[in-house]
Amino acid sequence: MNGRNILTGFGTAAAAVFLAIYIISGRRCDVMSVPVVTAVVVLFFLSSLILFSLWKDDNALFSPIAMAGLGILLYFLFPVMDLLLFPGQGKDLHLLYYGHLTGDDEPVVLKSILLMILGLVFFYLGYVMRLGDALSRMYPAPPAQISYKKLLPVMWLYLAFFAAVALVLLHNVGGLYNLLATPRGDRLFLFAKARVSSFMINYIFIIVFIVYFYHSNTMTRGSFFLFILTLIAVIVFFNIYNASRRNTIFIVMSLVIYHNLAVKKISFKTVALLTAAMLAFSIFMVSARNYLQDPDVKVSLADSMADITSSESVHDKLAVSMDYPYVYDALLNIISAVPKRTPYLYGETFLKFLYLPIPRFIWPEKPETVTRIIVKKFYPQLYSTGMSIGASSIGEGYFNFGALGVAGIMFFLGIFARSLKTYYTANKNNKGAALLYAAVLPGLFEYFRGYFFETTLFYAVAALMLSFALFLSRGKAAEG
Repeated sequence: MNGRNILTGFGTAAAAVFLAIYIISGRRCDVMSVPVVTAVVVLFFLSSLILFSLWKDDNALFSPIAMAGLGILLYFLFPVMDLLLFPGQGKDLHLLYYGHLTGDDEPVVLKSILLMILGLVFFYLGYVMRLGDALSRMYPAPPAQISYKKLLPVMWLYLAFFAAVALVLLHNVGGLYNLLATPRGDRLFLFAKARVSSFMINYIFIIVFIVYFYHSNTMTRGSFFLFILTLIAVIVFFNIYNASRRNTIFIVMSLVIYHNLAVKKISFKTVALLTAAMLAFSIFMVSARNYLQDPDVKVSLADSMADITSSESVHDKLAVSMDYPYVYDALLNIISAVPKRTPYLYGETFLKFLYLPIPRFIWPEKPETVTRIIVKKFYPQLYSTGMSIGASSIGEGYFNFGALGVAGIMFFLGIFARSLKTYYTANKNNKGAALLYAAVLPGLFEYFRGYFFETTLFYAVAALMLSFALFLSRGKAAEG
């Protein structure tokens, strides 16, 4: 069974389940009216139809369309199913809509689904119009050959750079003693205050990526085991102290993608097992991170994770780890408030690149990212914690320009997906191209989460750092 058949089967089954629940048991929640159910069925069938028609790559599980399908599944389809079919779940997440819907919310939910349908149509148009083919020609081509003798000192150069950044970061948070003496709930804020060094330490995983690129064809069992231990340590650091799931997504997805393209094909079964392991790890890390970051947690770490076997706890922790309740709740908030009570942003969040270099002490009122604006306007009680919440690409587009913004941002994502496919196809036998492709492809998934500026900046810097490493390592003949 291939990925296309699985996707189509899922969409058909999901739509059938929705209809069965509505017909047999009546309304599952107060907003499940005939128009809403009809819109949901159309959304699932359209998602399956569009992705099935575009999913034609040889590396189907690691293609841009597969990554877009993952984003659509997680941030469009999952929350709609979860919210409407299991309305009692998620009330402990303390969101405004999620788990608390009433009949008055039906127009907001219906509009959110219709906007998703509109977005999918424009994503399809952006992909099939081949504008991405022209965009791909603007991407830098990596060297045709890599000298692994040159890559080794480059790897150590990067390692020295990040060691220096780590020392600066440690100095900025008051030293190791101050870090350890700081209450666990305040440690995250120490990192947040050390803006530049904290931002740069995000890219320490580049070293992990280059190490694997260097050793992928020659790793012994011992070195591979050591590599996995190092990888787990880096992921735990990012999840607990830096509260960054993006780094975990980047590392795991990118390594799997690169291994499949340049080392050895990975089966669907292996991918499914890795996905299950990541979900289990995410549930564990939510409990561990909450303990280390929340000063109000009085119990031990073991006790704080003792309840994860209950169905409600698993649901909430899994939902939190994947963000979809927050993303959909933010989308519903935006739709209900914009433009009646809150004006459109008119592209403010997309223009942040223009004024990013301006320090905030010079321009105190410098606009924030859309994720921070969402928290400030709709979840003000969380603003002081430094939390950011996305609203999916649909929500971000609507917040800026309404339905026109939804069409525009989804059209761009279709173009971007096409450009990645064309870029890899044109450089199929180039390992450096496979490295860059694997590094950037997870960004397509993250765009669907609704972090346009953050995602663009993060993956652009990562691609530039890897491109620079490849440029320094260019050679006349490949070695190893």
